[in-house]
Parts: sequence; C-alpha cells; structure tokens
Amino acid sequence: MSTTPTVSYNLINAFICGLKRFGNYKGRACRSEYWFMMLAMLIFSILPIICCVVVEMIIPDVAPIVGLVIGIIFCFVFFNSVLPVTVRRLHDTGRSDWNLLWVLVPYIGCLVLLIFLCLGSGEPNRYGEGPASPEA
Repeated sequence: MSTTPTVSYNLINAFICGLKRFGNYKGRACRSEYWFMMLAMLIFSILPIICCVVVEMIIPDVAPIVGLVIGIIFCFVFFNSVLPVTVRRLHDTGRSDWNLLWVLVPYIGCLVLLIFLCLGSGEPNRYGEGPASPEA
C-alpha cells in the first residue's frame, strides 16, 4: 500500500504549478498535473493565433513580423513548460527521460510514449517520493 497522498489538480492549479516549475526536470508529476498542463497549453495556444488575426485586421503590413515574434515567444514558453512536465511524468512512472526518444520511431513511437504517460503513478522510486501537492 502506498504512503504517498493522493494529489488532485484542477486546470488552474496544474498550469500555475507547471509555470512555477518552469524548466525543472527533477522530481515527479502525477497524471492530473500532466494532463491538465497539456490542456492548459492547448487552450493557450489559441491566443497567438487570435493576436495575429487582430494585428492582420488592424495593420496588415506588419502582421507577418508580429506573428513570427509571437510564435517564437510562445514556442519558447511552450517548450520550456511542456517538456519538463513530460519528463517529470515519465519519472513518476519510473522511466528515464530517454523514453522521450520514442517519438522518433515512426508510427508506433508516439503511441508507446502515450501509453507510458497514461500509466499509473508507482510507489516511491529512484526519482523520489510521490508527486508534490498543488500547494507546494
């Protein structure tokens, strides 16, 4: 029986926790933290598109430059928020971050990684105790 307390995240807590742990690859992330972070990033990925459309309607000549700048900034934030939480999720299942390389295998790689990310949290492992609570 596990001594790790059950952790429950909501969309806002997971996103805030993910931003607080921006660029942090150490530790573990529970399933709710990971999937809510993915959902939040999916929702927020619409914002750069809306900004580009608004700029295109107001100042059509500078829209490509503004779109490029907004896209670069968003990609930086997205990459440095999603990659660490994915690594921490793999750590929670007891797997190394090298398992991210599965995405390079055509056809089945992403499916294998998805299965790893969906597996339940295990007992304390070499990456530490269970995931931290949202308040931490």
